[in-house]
Amino acid sequence: ISYAIEYKGIIDNLDHVLYGLLGAENNQNLVECFLTAWLINSDYQKSEHKLDSLFGSTLSKLSENTVLFATIVTKFFNHDNYKINQTASDLIRYSNLHKKRSISLDQSIIKSLDIEDILYICRKILGYIFDGNDLCSLIYSILTAKPNDLNVKVLIKDIFLKQIGPNYPGTTLQFLKEKLSATGLSEELVST
Repeated sequence: ISYAIEYKGIIDNLDHVLYGLLGAENNQNLVECFLTAWLINSDYQKSEHKLDSLFGSTLSKLSENTVLFATIVTKFFNHDNYKINQTASDLIRYSNLHKKRSISLDQSIIKSLDIEDILYICRKILGYIFDGNDLCSLIYSILTAKPNDLNVKVLIKDIFLKQIGPNYPGTTLQFLKEKLSATGLSEELVST
């Protein structure tokens, strides 16, 4: 799996195979596992190539599937390897360029995590994401997954007040106003 970037022909073939595997739901985990192993073992971070130039077809197919995309981004931000964390950011940037939709984390994964893991993910998001809209959307999606968890409420409120708000005031204000005016917003979320 540790193919060097210099073997672009091999990577093109891998991209074709991964694209085909993404067509079947039962192969999606295999694609995720392969990409994770490849990213850790390759020289991708040291090369001048962008992920979309290496796995363009795979990324296009991946970003079409909102649920799978959210799952992979969530797992990548919760990973211990910085290459995987950076790739989560790269995936979001790619999606923003090509899909123009709000980004969120996988709700079922977030629901299963304790506050330490959620804090870890928040730190990774704050360290690797530089777009105010993406920051607001990702951090807020944690609150939507665990609206009754007091620790999560305090954490998310603190992040918005001390991290995102001061750095992206206009974006944060607009984002929160839209959320407050949204129909069907639960009482737990409004009270936060």
